[in-house]
Amino acid sequence: MSVVIDTSRSPHARLRSLPLAAVRLTDRFWQPRREVNQRVTLPSQYQKCEETGRIDNFRRAAGKVGGPFRGRYYNDSDVYKWVEACAFALAEGPDPELERLLDLVIREIADAQGPDGYLNTYFTHERAGERWTDLRVLHELYCAGHLIQAAVAHQRCTGRDDLLRVARRYADYILEVFGPGKREGTCGHQEIEMAMVELYRLTGDRHPVHIDPVVAQANGFARPILHGLCTLGIAARTVAAQAGVHPARLLELDARLAAPVLPGDAVEVLSGVRDGVVHFEARVGQTTVLKAGRARFGDPG
Repeated sequence: MSVVIDTSRSPHARLRSLPLAAVRLTDRFWQPRREVNQRVTLPSQYQKCEETGRIDNFRRAAGKVGGPFRGRYYNDSDVYKWVEACAFALAEGPDPELERLLDLVIREIADAQGPDGYLNTYFTHERAGERWTDLRVLHELYCAGHLIQAAVAHQRCTGRDDLLRVARRYADYILEVFGPGKREGTCGHQEIEMAMVELYRLTGDRHPVHIDPVVAQANGFARPILHGLCTLGIAARTVAAQAGVHPARLLELDARLAAPVLPGDAVEVLSGVRDGVVHFEARVGQTTVLKAGRARFGDPG
């Protein structure tokens, strides 16, 4: 389904997006401008990205061209925004020339990705040692977010997953770097948060560490691990039972994932009520797997 934001499986969202193809503009103001956007603006923006070195930065990261990085540290995001705009333009129908340009740029993006999944042309080669050193200013997670948003739009509008595979590899790498017990920090410019939500809405979490024994062992686990939301769900039902309320009365739930849980593990939940909020943590043996848990339930009546 070609939508900008997909809330079709978000039970608490009140608004639902219309598919892009379900809307047709026939007026004399917006529709002519949309036609100009597709025929003139998007091709000219591609030329500007070439002229200013934005696409060459990806070729440089892939070792195809030499010279210094060109432009500002956030320049990758301009290429990703162009890709996203092209994808939405193609949702209404084929455009062979726009598709050709889009395919070319996606190949350059994919070729620039590192073996570990990292992808930011500013922090390649001589700046590789500076990665994640200035999250507030240097837009690393912001650029990653725009890559993910572009990949989601491309898949929804064209049905192809070549850019989505790149984005998922980068998202997996980011999750290896940031999180409980790892690096902490947020970007100074919000974007990665929205992108990760939309990536989850598109794909769900199908990481093979949850289903493939080989991948699980390669990541240091004896066997596939439970998804963190499974652990949280187990805890939520247990907390509800301990509080004497039906789980459907749950209004708020929050906890920090502290350690993985394996299928078959016995999860013990310890809880107590303070100021109308249930505070809890979960353990497997002596290992805390959920910490700083909070749950709030509605009135049973």
